[in-house]
Amino acid sequence: MMAVLSSLAIVVIIPALALLYREYIGRPGSRASVELTVSVAAVSAGVWLLATGFIPGVGLTALWLPTAALAALAGVLCTLPVRDRTGSVRAAVGWCLAWTILVFVPVALVVLYPAVVGVAPGDRALDLGGAIPVHIAVGSSATAWIIMARKGDRPEQRRVRPVTWAMVVLGLLLWAGWTCGLVGLELAFDEVTGKIVLNSVLAPVASTVAWLVIQRIRTHTTSLQGAVSGLVCGLVAVTPTAGFLEPTWAIVTGVAAGAFGCLLTVARLRSPLRRSWFLFSTHFLPAAIGLVLAGFFATGPGFIFTGQVGVLSAQVATVVVVSGWSILVSAVLSQFVLVFLRRRHRLHRP
Repeated sequence: MMAVLSSLAIVVIIPALALLYREYIGRPGSRASVELTVSVAAVSAGVWLLATGFIPGVGLTALWLPTAALAALAGVLCTLPVRDRTGSVRAAVGWCLAWTILVFVPVALVVLYPAVVGVAPGDRALDLGGAIPVHIAVGSSATAWIIMARKGDRPEQRRVRPVTWAMVVLGLLLWAGWTCGLVGLELAFDEVTGKIVLNSVLAPVASTVAWLVIQRIRTHTTSLQGAVSGLVCGLVAVTPTAGFLEPTWAIVTGVAAGAFGCLLTVARLRSPLRRSWFLFSTHFLPAAIGLVLAGFFATGPGFIFTGQVGVLSAQVATVVVVSGWSILVSAVLSQFVLVFLRRRHRLHRP
């Protein structure tokens, strides 16, 4: 029951995020864009189900379907930089297929099914909601794409943003779905459930406030889009840590995620040709902050409770290894995609 709840909640997140990020997608709001979003989500989920369905200890377990939903979410996010460069359906679907096989599947197996791949319990990273295979891997992939494809940046074009009321509705829907997804990934109603819900409320609020304060200091403005961005940062930051942190540390995590996410966003998105950096500043960076702070403050195994660096080292090492692997794979894949696009004259050029 909890697995089904989590899967449905994560599926609800996908269209909410896709609509919030519509300004980063080519042909925003069009039927073709919606169909492509559904296609890449289905491809990623299908790859996970087919690749792991017959692995003992993975297929048909409680986490199997929620992980498929996470794969769908990661598939949609990882294709956004590619879709911002081109309208080619083949390029986006091909990127999604290869990236899911080479990055998401192995990372998800190591992080969410450590016993299956022989990872000792003491060496696994603390990650309740799959932040490592989704947000860390996706943010790293986007960075590699931006670097490798920088010579062909597309010119400025009209960006379509959701209207104010739609952003509020989508933000609330995203918040509710994200919280339900995290609760479901606990796979049981227990003493941790209340902590997950509380942290999923406090961290996004703290992150939103921090984002708006930094935005006001740096740009002398505040905006609803900034508030929603801060909300996303807080949700991403609390994803790995919701069940491990006390509320005070969840607030600290949210403040750090919102503040640093805003600083990087303001610095990197001034140019319209750098908009894909938002995946790094609102997904990779908050997830990395949440994972590292969990190593310090997680109730029980955290550094401040034990004085031991084992969990902290596992958190940092996992972020470094996964991001490095995702960058390497994405850098290679980007060359194939860029060659494909140039041969078919589908690459946007200034």
